[in-house]
Amino acid sequence: MIMKIKFVPPKTGAGLIDYQEGFKIIWKERRENILNKDEQKVERKNFYNYMDRSKATKIESEIENLNEEITDPQEKYIPTFSKYKNNIKFKEKEALKMRLQTADQNGCNMWSIVLSFSDKYLKECNLIDKNGTLDQSKLKTAIRSGMQKFLSQNGFNETAFYTGNVHLNTEHVHVHLALSETKSSRKKRMINGDEKPDAYVLQRMIRVGKRQFHQSLETPQMRQNEIKLEKDIDQARKEGLDYVRGKYNPTYLQSVLQRNNEQQTQIDFDLRKLYLALPSNKKVWRYKSNAKELRPAKKVLNRLIDDTLENEPSFKDFKKSVSQQREHDQEIYGNKIAGNIYQTKMQRLRSNIGNHYLRQMKKVIPDDELAREEEKLAKYYIEQFKNLPPEELDTALEKATKDRKEYGKKIGQDILVIDRPQHKIYEGYRNAERNLKKQKNRVNAQYKFNQVDSELKRIDMFLKNKKSELNPNTLNILSKERAFLDPLKQSYYSQTLNWKDNRKYLRNLSPKDKATFQNINRQTQELITKPNKFFNNNRAVKQALEQLSEQERLVKLENQEVCEVRTGKSYTPREYKQIREKSIQDLQEKQNYIQIKI
Repeated sequence: MIMKIKFVPPKTGAGLIDYQEGFKIIWKERRENILNKDEQKVERKNFYNYMDRSKATKIESEIENLNEEITDPQEKYIPTFSKYKNNIKFKEKEALKMRLQTADQNGCNMWSIVLSFSDKYLKECNLIDKNGTLDQSKLKTAIRSGMQKFLSQNGFNETAFYTGNVHLNTEHVHVHLALSETKSSRKKRMINGDEKPDAYVLQRMIRVGKRQFHQSLETPQMRQNEIKLEKDIDQARKEGLDYVRGKYNPTYLQSVLQRNNEQQTQIDFDLRKLYLALPSNKKVWRYKSNAKELRPAKKVLNRLIDDTLENEPSFKDFKKSVSQQREHDQEIYGNKIAGNIYQTKMQRLRSNIGNHYLRQMKKVIPDDELAREEEKLAKYYIEQFKNLPPEELDTALEKATKDRKEYGKKIGQDILVIDRPQHKIYEGYRNAERNLKKQKNRVNAQYKFNQVDSELKRIDMFLKNKKSELNPNTLNILSKERAFLDPLKQSYYSQTLNWKDNRKYLRNLSPKDKATFQNINRQTQELITKPNKFFNNNRAVKQALEQLSEQERLVKLENQEVCEVRTGKSYTPREYKQIREKSIQDLQEKQNYIQIKI
């Protein structure tokens, strides 16, 4: 089932007439009727003419037989349905138009609602028989029942009214509905200086609407199947949690923490790492906590939950049932809503497992005053290296690296034997080292940004003043240089920002540029701070090699004139030759280094 809602402002209806460009048909067929020649505006009431046009709708056979016995045209029934009946009379259609005019005069909103159904879904709901005939009367009754719930759930008042038509002129059966009110129930907001009813369509409205319409359309057997599947999910979830709660209790955790050998499972190893990573402040020990001090432990906890879900057999039935439900919901609600339901169930389970582990850790980890003091010392150690001038970064980084290595040798760095206070101090040294590397990376990025920015400005200035004097080859090379340097400049700029400013900056980029800059940033960051991770990432390595290869190709292409424009300096032929050879050699050495490492 697909559900779409569009807003039509009072007195125009133009937004509705533009309805998914489906009005190309009506635009050609009824242009004279739709367009007001004086104001060139589309009236809302013409949407009714669109909805019940004969080419798209078909009246039920029993209603058609009834119409043959009626002589007065105004008393004949039409395919349109309303809040109160499946088929309204022709004269009632005109009354609905007058009611809409009243809604217009009162400044009330109007919404166009479209429901589209696959034949497979309608067959499951027993709305299409074996001969492929749609039971319109049954469909209309179900839609009206769903609309009653939809209006109630979304706070519409008793003056709300709607009209609808079943359209059969496309591959899938779909229903058009026009909803409005004579007295607005919507909250008011300031729009262009005027207070008007809010017409914003919340995603919740669509979500609730799909659920209400599905419940009205589904058969008792479909409902029983859904209830059974939901019970299976709850039962599998309960059995899985009971298993985890029974096995991973304080006694088990104590035995894991006291073992000094390596005969441990991956889950046991993760439990030990979680024990070390948890902060001394137990108030933040909640899975959904976003406290900064809990972040390192949260990473470990998520890996522990992943291992639990992967290795414990009790969760296989849960994942299987949830996947079945997602496939079922995709057919009814679409991929987005079905995906959200799936993620909600999985996240709830992860939260239950995570909080269980944290509760058990609270029982086995005493209030450790020594660990708290060591945490404070570690924070103080990190603080002293913040906001250092660029010229002091190298010395500070050497000191932090030396302190970390010396303390690592002292405690042995063995995760199976070190205690929490020792781990807090070691993490302080390591975090200080990481922060200094990040600061150094930002300084380097600032230097490279200034360098590339200067080259781009010189190229732009040269092209602006001497473009007509350049030969085609030089112009072509300069254009390629500029196209290569521009994304590099943007990337280096983003690397100079802190994470909050960087997120704002990336938000304003196009998806393509964002992906390019993030790839360059990630490669640079990983190569400096996590070289092992970088060289294990085949995609990052490939992109880095392609970038170096392209840079080498451009250096080989450029002539002395282009080099002088880019660098802003003058060279003798001999000097230019030496600079060119040195640049090519440096780029080839970088490529060779990466090739050797992989």
